[in-house]
Amino acid sequence: MEHRKAENIIALVKDAQTSYLEEVEKGKKVYGRYVKDFLNSHRYSGSWDVRVMNEHRKNMGMVEDLLETRPDLVEKYFLKEDMTEEDINILIHELNTTEVTVIRATHTVVPHEVASTEEHGTVVAYYTPVPKQDSASSLQLARKDGLIGRTVETMNALKLFTENVNEEKIQKLFDCVLEKPLVARNNRVVAYFFDALCENGLISKQWQETMAAHQQVRSSTGKIMKSSDLSSALCMAKSSDRSIYSCIRNMVKEITKRQ
Repeated sequence: MEHRKAENIIALVKDAQTSYLEEVEKGKKVYGRYVKDFLNSHRYSGSWDVRVMNEHRKNMGMVEDLLETRPDLVEKYFLKEDMTEEDINILIHELNTTEVTVIRATHTVVPHEVASTEEHGTVVAYYTPVPKQDSASSLQLARKDGLIGRTVETMNALKLFTENVNEEKIQKLFDCVLEKPLVARNNRVVAYFFDALCENGLISKQWQETMAAHQQVRSSTGKIMKSSDLSSALCMAKSSDRSIYSCIRNMVKEITKRQ
């Protein structure tokens, strides 16, 4: 039996950085497309040894979590000119022990500006806020008769959230005054739906930043969705050929037509 070692996590992260710099930074590849291509190109270990396959699967799971759920760490470390093994170990430690906290109220989140503080030995990452842009207090739902009702019907038909919603709750969502965030069944489907509303002129173009700043939606894992989460989920949805996305486009267009 072949006894080949699994590509270790350091080598995988280094490879992910090289691909990121070449494809995203230099080649302007869509981030979601880069993530999908990288994961697919490293799916197999090249060995039939169960121990090697399990180790590879574990390492790739860690890289997948990094790329899909923590683009803030990707940007923070992958843009280093010479990312060392020590840097990667610190990155992994942050991935395992921290979550990004979005500062809300009178600020809009800016994903590129990240700072960190240390509390009781644990690094906690915070997005650096900038002054809120105009009209960031709500998603600016278009004023059309019956629009909110049609939108609620469509949301429930698509099962966007873990609960059926009503007009009162969704109006509060669009006004960004929900006290208890809604929970997405599928992050990509939710992001795509709201983007479709935006493309049809039904909500603000700044919907990602606004929704995140007011903490209106939780991910399918229960975490508040940041603007970077919404952006990443949307990129992955747009790079997918699943029929649900063409269905969403058609349903949102129908919302705009019905009176």
